Amino acid sequence: MNALRQRADRGAEVKARAPREAGHELTCVGPHRTPERSVATAIAIAEDAREAAC
Repeated sequence: MNALRQRADRGAEVKARAPREAGHELTCVGPHRTPERSVATAIAIAEDAREAAC
């Protein structure tokens, strides 16, 4: 892994720390996703959570 990618990965970890510590669930969907793909992933995760809660 090159140094630039390592710094970018570290930045994502730092930005995710506060919400995680506040009790929010975080899901990494990748850095090169389109907004539409990210929304589709979020919807799929929400549907899985609803099914598990029943």
